[in-house]
Amino acid sequence: MTFFHHVYFYPREDARPGDADAIESLCRKHLAGIPGVLRIAVGRPAGTDRAVVDNGYLVALLLEFEDAAAEGRYQEHPDHLAFVAESRPHWASVRVFDTVGR
Repeated sequence: MTFFHHVYFYPREDARPGDADAIESLCRKHLAGIPGVLRIAVGRPAGTDRAVVDNGYLVALLLEFEDAAAEGRYQEHPDHLAFVAESRPHWASVRVFDTVGR
């Protein structure tokens, strides 16, 4: 089964105007070339006006892997670790949802 890794980056209290741009740029710079990443999608809140929709995040990241083992290798890859270190000043917290499907 395909493994999907969803990450939502939430703003700091003292968020700066360029934080979302920086996170998005760093996602593309560091993560797209990691072996095992089948697909990467980076986006921003759509502004959907429904009570069940969370628009409070800055950037959403979706990564697709062949399986959980590939995602596990990604977690330890030096480019992923560099991404975390470089992007950390631009967000306060993340929410992560890992799913499997077709």
